[in-house]
Parts: sequence; C-alpha cells; structure tokens
Amino acid sequence: MVFIKSILVPVIAVFIFGAAFFFRFAPSFQRDEGKVDSSVENTITASVPPALEQSEILDELQQTTSSRVALNRERTRPSVPLTLAPERSLPEIVEMKAPDPEVIIPSSVQVPETISPPVPLPALPLSPLDEDMLKAAVVRIRCGNVYGSGFAITSGGLVLTAAHVLIEAIDAGVSECDVIFPRKHPDFGFYSETYYRKGAILSASTTTIFYKEKGLDVALLKTESLADEPIFPGGFPFVDYLFCGPETLGNEVLLFGYAANVGTGVSSPGSVLSRFDGAVLEYEDVNGVKKVPSKIFDAGFDYLPDFTFSVDESRHHPIVLIVSNNNFSGASGGLVFNTAKRCIVGVNSAVGTASGDPRIFGLIYNIAFPEVNDWLKGFLP
Repeated sequence: MVFIKSILVPVIAVFIFGAAFFFRFAPSFQRDEGKVDSSVENTITASVPPALEQSEILDELQQTTSSRVALNRERTRPSVPLTLAPERSLPEIVEMKAPDPEVIIPSSVQVPETISPPVPLPALPLSPLDEDMLKAAVVRIRCGNVYGSGFAITSGGLVLTAAHVLIEAIDAGVSECDVIFPRKHPDFGFYSETYYRKGAILSASTTTIFYKEKGLDVALLKTESLADEPIFPGGFPFVDYLFCGPETLGNEVLLFGYAANVGTGVSSPGSVLSRFDGAVLEYEDVNGVKKVPSKIFDAGFDYLPDFTFSVDESRHHPIVLIVSNNNFSGASGGLVFNTAKRCIVGVNSAVGTASGDPRIFGLIYNIAFPEVNDWLKGFLP
C-alpha cells in the first residue's frame, strides 16, 4: 500500500500541474456577434505561479475569480461587468417521517420520455418591394443656390428633408423652396427631376432649434398642388410605409437621392435620381452640437452633432450609422429605406470616411426618435 501511494502522489501532482499549465497558456479566441462589422475579442487568462506546492496548486485551481474577460471593439465601448454567481449552499437536511399506513403514495411518477418544444409560428412573408413607388416619391429640393433631396410621406405633399438643405433660406427669411418630383424615363427606366412645385417651409423656428442646438438635422416642407392638377390629380406620390422600430442592426438598406455627381450635363448636375446599397452598422446618441465654418455655404456655419456610438436596440436613437457602397453631396435629405423590414429608416444627412477604411459611412436621422416623431405628428393628417 505504501508503494502504491508513493507512485500515485507524483502522478496526481503531474496531472494537476499539467492542468494548471493548460489554463495558464490557453489561447485567446474571437466571437462573432452577428452584427455588421462588429467583432468581440475575448481573452481568458488564468495565472499560476511558476512553483507551487501540491496543496497550493489545488487551491489555485479552485480560485475561479482570478479569470478575467476583456472586450475589445473597433470603437470604444463601455466595458461589460463580469457578474459572478453567488455561492450556493447545500439545502438543509430535514428529517422526514414515514407516511401513515392509510396514505397511499405512488412509488414513481410517469414522465414522457421526450417533451417537444412548442412549434414557433411562421414569420409573415414580406410583401414585394415596389421600388418604383419609392423612387417616384423622392424629390429634389432647390433653395436658392442650394440643392438637396427629400421624400414625400403623404399624398397631400408633406415632404421630409435635412435641415441643412433649408437653413440658409430660413436664416435669410425665405419661406418657400422648389420641390421637384421625378419622372421615369419611358425607355431607359431612370428617374430624373421633372415636375416643379412650390414647397412651404414648416415650423422654421423649431427646425432652427433642432439643427443648431439639438443636433437634429430634419425639416419639413408642404407642397401645394396646381389648380386643376394635371400630373397628380389623385395626390402626390409618397412613401407608403411605416417608420422602422429600434431593432435594425445589420439590416440591408437602400439610399435614394439626387447625388451631385449624376446628372444630364454640367448645367444640371444631380438631376438624375441615384440609388445606393448599404446596411445599418451602429446607432449614435447626440451629446451636443459643434459649430464649424461651413464647407457648403459661401458664408455661415455647419452645425455638426457631437455623438457617442451605441449598439443598444432596446430604444430609438436619433442617428443611425450606415455603411454604403456610395453617397454624394446632393443626396442630403434623401430617403433611406430598410429592405429587410420594409420600413423607413430616416433622412440622409452626411457622408464620411475613416482613415485607412475604404468604406463610405452615412449619418441617417431617425424619424422614429421620440422628439422628432412627436414634432412630426403635429403635421400629419
């Protein structure tokens, strides 16, 4: 017996030391969270001193709190606290008395061998996407020398656009801008500006506050029909879809607008409607507004949102960040449409790039954001 113990003790020690060595040098791994261009690198390490007595090794292996998890993203994120489950104590042993002879207790309970999970209801199929309906509702907006885009959301001519497309006119005291509806080319199928109408700027004071003080780049125009309207007798074309809910990460989108690089000639750049593909990347919360010299207007300033990134899908955020295959000046105010859920994401506002990253990023203002949505409801029929 002494001989067996003398053999087993070193073997057990070697086995325990090997296990400790494995946990000390376990490799790092990456986990895909299933969101567009978002990765999480988890590194788990367990430290073991180079020389330990056998009892110390056993104690070390039992200390699970020495492990730590580090989360890294492409952009800075709040660290996720590691929550340890509370220690569980064994239930108190309660002495049981045998039942009276008159009471009959079954010796076993019949349990089915397998329990089938409930069958989930099939998802409702999406209706076919009518892109022609979307394109016919995307308008070009001209305010003096400033061109942009917008889209009608009612047959009565209520048009959403970006505030920075109208702000120079608002500051100058102008109350109207041109709203130009497109026509589909009968042979080639593209849409280009054709039908000019006047659009009244709605709630100019609120638009100014939104843009300059709250970092919300959204605005409204109201288009009036002509007398005996010859082109739109039944009302203006409009985007007949709802605004999206908060859960859109990774969803594919389409961006429509009159990009300045596409047109019929030098005299009319941006007269042809453009269509870009993209996907929702992240959300942004606005912390404030930065006033910078304008790169668009001859004089004046741009008011840019100071924001932090988020992937929280439990609520609406004012800005949705997308990545797209292209985006140009002139498409500001254009429609961004979620093809995965058949809903309106919001208003195209700005385009940007990151150093060393070939992708094109776009800031989209979420019309379902509570403060914006409450304001919009005051103008809906």
